[in-house]
Amino acid sequence: ALPDRYVAYVFDDIHLKFADLARVRAATEQHFADSLAPTSRAAIYTTSGRVTLDFTGSREKLHDELLRIGPAPNAAPPPGEVCPDVINTYEADLILNHQDNQANQAAAQELLQCLPPAAITRGTIIMIAQRALTANNINTQSVMSVLAGVVQRISVVPGSRSIVLASPGFLLLSELRAKEMELMDRAIRSNVMISTLDARGLYDPWLGEAGSTTDRLDSVTMRYRREGADANKDVMAELAEGTGGKFFKN
Repeated sequence: ALPDRYVAYVFDDIHLKFADLARVRAATEQHFADSLAPTSRAAIYTTSGRVTLDFTGSREKLHDELLRIGPAPNAAPPPGEVCPDVINTYEADLILNHQDNQANQAAAQELLQCLPPAAITRGTIIMIAQRALTANNINTQSVMSVLAGVVQRISVVPGSRSIVLASPGFLLLSELRAKEMELMDRAIRSNVMISTLDARGLYDPWLGEAGSTTDRLDSVTMRYRREGADANKDVMAELAEGTGGKFFKN
């Protein structure tokens, strides 16, 4: 029987944490075991480009490639840097692009976790916020470029064509909206449906980044973490709705 269904699985290893990736990998293994018909072909890609497997019907090859996927280095500052990830991307966007005074004040309180009070100036906050946005844009461009390449690859195969993006989501800033529109337009014209899966499952900020610190986080900080988590999902919903796919969350 000739293949008539092609599905490309894209794992966002740039943004995925190890625990999330382990759950997604197990679910994908189960999906291959239950749903990979003889006329179906699956491919595996990662947004870092470190793992790539072209379309195959071999469960053994798919299994081997899944085991190779792990969290990939990204543009974010390494753990040894001063105050990594204290100001998240969402908060940095509010500070730099929306001149949000409350976000600026919250950032100053958050930086007390890793800097002495005398070192927390407006210039310090701007510098760390700019670093967060720069890293976010580099990582987001990598995701968009890989998705565009996968759409181009799958557009030449016969039969049903779909992509599944497994990611915790990411913030798509205004300067990258054109790339998103171009990606969706290319997918629509190629009859490629993109579905998305929130790899974090049911997300609770107290059990996420906030749960990793012993410092008390006030309600404003927690609000930004929740809003940031919700904002990261927007691009996942947009890609699915814009191409006829589904967004699986919670």
